[in-house]
Amino acid sequence: MTSNFGKLLDSSILEAAQDSLLESVLDCSPLIYWAIDNKGIIQISRGAGLRELNKKDGEDVGLSIFEMYADQPQVLKSVRESLEGKEFHAVIHLDDLTFESWFRPVKNDSGQVLGVIGISLVLTELKKTRIASSDQNHGFEMLKGLANTGVFTCNKQGEIQFANDYFWSCFSVIESVDSNRNNNDSRQGVLWQNLFRDEDNQSLSTAHQRLVSQGAFRRELKPVYPGGSIEWVHIQLDRIGPEEWVGTVVDITAMKQAENMFGLQRRELEKAVQARTAELVERNNQLSNEIEKRKQFAGELQVSRNHMEAIIRNAVDIILHVDRNARILFINRSASDYDTQKIIGSSLYEWIPPGNKGMIETALQKVFDNQEHVSLDIPGILRTGEQVLYSTRWGPIYHQEEVVGTTIVARDITHERQLEEEAKQRLEEISHLTRLGMLGEISATISHELKQPLLAIGNYATGCLHRISKHSIDEGQITEILQLIAELSLRARTIVQQTNEFAAKKEIMLVLVSPQELLKKSLELVQTELDRKDILLKNELDSSVPLICFDLIQGQQVIVNLLLNAIKAISNSHKQQQHIITVRSALIEDDLVQMTISDTADGIQEGDNESLFDMFHSRNKDGFGIGLSISRKIVENHGGKLRDLQTGPQGTTFEMILAVRSDCLCDDPTTSTIEPEAE
Repeated sequence: MTSNFGKLLDSSILEAAQDSLLESVLDCSPLIYWAIDNKGIIQISRGAGLRELNKKDGEDVGLSIFEMYADQPQVLKSVRESLEGKEFHAVIHLDDLTFESWFRPVKNDSGQVLGVIGISLVLTELKKTRIASSDQNHGFEMLKGLANTGVFTCNKQGEIQFANDYFWSCFSVIESVDSNRNNNDSRQGVLWQNLFRDEDNQSLSTAHQRLVSQGAFRRELKPVYPGGSIEWVHIQLDRIGPEEWVGTVVDITAMKQAENMFGLQRRELEKAVQARTAELVERNNQLSNEIEKRKQFAGELQVSRNHMEAIIRNAVDIILHVDRNARILFINRSASDYDTQKIIGSSLYEWIPPGNKGMIETALQKVFDNQEHVSLDIPGILRTGEQVLYSTRWGPIYHQEEVVGTTIVARDITHERQLEEEAKQRLEEISHLTRLGMLGEISATISHELKQPLLAIGNYATGCLHRISKHSIDEGQITEILQLIAELSLRARTIVQQTNEFAAKKEIMLVLVSPQELLKKSLELVQTELDRKDILLKNELDSSVPLICFDLIQGQQVIVNLLLNAIKAISNSHKQQQHIITVRSALIEDDLVQMTISDTADGIQEGDNESLFDMFHSRNKDGFGIGLSISRKIVENHGGKLRDLQTGPQGTTFEMILAVRSDCLCDDPTTSTIEPEAE
């Protein structure tokens, strides 16, 4: 049984039972349970005692107690003192009604009064009984039947002279109070102060002495041997004679339980309020910090935005924001003094020459559909009608991972392209002059090449004339001599043609050519010089190397320049050996061809290699110092690189890297590929 009851106490059933008990007490006992806030507004009004006022539960909630009882100074005085923090209990008289009331302030942790709770016990009937008992002794008989209220009288020593049945029902054992008495004495003579104990279980002898001296006594007490469910009673004693007192006992167990429950709920509520308050304070601090951070971020963002706007507004380039339909949504400035506000909202197609719409549509499709970055040169039209060329860079603008626009950064490169064309023309002119200079260097070789066939032609012609003058003409011999003259004439013409082609000033024409063909064309001009210097040329070109895109004359110029530099370096060498120039080629990547020319001279002196490709820097006393510089420019203009790969006592190697291309543009597509002729 005890174990099951313990489980009951630990369950939520106890809380429900307590709520039910409180409801029953309020519904059945002549009590009024009320509460007001610190402004006197009634928040709770419950209990059967309200019927004495002809009111129902909650009827007065929301009303001001000061207005309701403006004509009852005793009530107002009690309420104000309670709101000032005073806890007390008093008997209140309202017209012909009497209430015994308990006032208890409700405070927070800082001691501030939040309101007042109270319980009022209707004592109207008891008051009437007291009045009647003072007039008639038989009034005590009427009190015997008074429900829920114990009534007794006692003498100066505290001995009970009379008590009703309800009074004695408050105790379970009377005999143990005074073992010298028996039940036949009708329990008279029992000391009332021995039947009760205070909250601290202290004796009430002193309390009875105060009663005798002061004439009245009121206290909430516990029965020493409680009967039934009674745990707490309210006892009130008043003098009715020189040595006689009348007392009433009211069961306030339910009220005390309600107070305890209310106190527990109030403490729990206070804890919950404190916890919630602390949580709200913490959240408020967090919110304040977040607000400060956002303010700081907003300030920094505004500064960054102003900075970015200043950069965009003052940028040299034109910056546009364009939507998918090529509509211009923003432009920082125009190429001329045209009003930018008139440009905004217009179509990008309005500002380009007719026939270029396709490239704009393709760029928009790549940006919006493929999310690509696009680089594109676009022609434009100024307000004056002048056409310009813009180098543009297109990039997508995202919103929630979706492309909603594109940024276009455009730079006017019209003047740059003009300068590039002028530089290209000057390079071609310098390249032409360089070729002429090379011809000057090998003029002796060319003269020697031409001298041999011309002398032979003269000798053969003189012989023919001599035979004719002697009339000793042999048709077969004459035919053979004329064939030799024709061959020698063709050889001389070829030398002159090759020299003219090399020296001619022509427009650049890109063709697909093999490294073998470039070397062959170059050897036509320098082979005699190699033979004269007794230099061996080793051809180690890889025939499987793909074709490269190059202007044939300029490619020949680069190879001739590198071969002549190698010949000069060998001529100045201190080595007594058979010198060799080796030409190699290889495919170093899928789209890059390497071509190297190596000699066996003494190498480049330290310090000279750093300025080797500088204009007008020459290692030879009679050189102009423009050959290597022009050669590098030619190679770079063809998308390649030229450098000295290595140099030392074993010789020097120059490396040329060229790209393999399949889109080589030529003036005559039928002659765009040049292969070496079969020997």
